[in-house]
Amino acid sequence: MGYTNKDRETIIDNSIREYKNTIMFDIDKDRLSNVINEMENVRIMCLPWNVKGICKLEETIKEAKERLNR
Repeated sequence: MGYTNKDRETIIDNSIREYKNTIMFDIDKDRLSNVINEMENVRIMCLPWNVKGICKLEETIKEAKERLNR
């Protein structure tokens, strides 16, 4: 049994939410790096399907990388 697109959308939303929680409450660079890695893994998992939210995830990854490199 695989994931449905609805499941993938939920995974994307959770990944973005985890990033937002990290920057709100914990600006540790190691933690931020781990969250970016998680979002990139989610992107790779969801990219072959046309999943709603993938563009927002890509934008969030870009924003997170910029924040990490400050």
